[in-house]
Amino acid sequence: MTPLEKAKGRTLKEISGVLRACYRWAITNSDLTRSSWYKDRLVQTYSGGDPDKVQECEELIQWGHRNLTELEIFMAGRSPGTVAQWSVRSNRRLCPEAEKVVKEKAKDRSTLLEYCSHFSIVLDDLTKVTMKAAFEENSRRETAYIKKIELTKKRTKEFLAQMVNIGEIDPNISVRELLESL
Repeated sequence: MTPLEKAKGRTLKEISGVLRACYRWAITNSDLTRSSWYKDRLVQTYSGGDPDKVQECEELIQWGHRNLTELEIFMAGRSPGTVAQWSVRSNRRLCPEAEKVVKEKAKDRSTLLEYCSHFSIVLDDLTKVTMKAAFEENSRRETAYIKKIELTKKRTKEFLAQMVNIGEIDPNISVRELLESL
């Protein structure tokens, strides 16, 4: 039985700290032996001193350090908001599979808007977000998301105009042809 299969039997509250540590160590690619004090303290906290749980926590940390993509997909399935927050805090975009799960499960959640805003991702239901930003009072995150998308469009347009001005891009080329040539 793999550490992930064992973790599936635990509640998120039981293993969230261990999963967060796995994620942090895997994205920073840091050496687990240098952080042994923190790792030991974390394992003791979540295992409660039970030798079986201690071994399970250590195996999960080692597994998560080696399998970041699978860890992201697992966390996205269990708690899409949490993994989106971790991704924003660490300034690292999720793998495409995990991102798809987050988009499907999070739907209207503010963490999804925060994630998409942070990484300038255009949502499929942009019209819905725009309408909510325009007509609801409590639409702070939606408004911030729309402003971020507009800013990204403006910067992209300015960049392309500069590339045309210096002769790197043919001004008569279509957007589709431009994207294909990149």
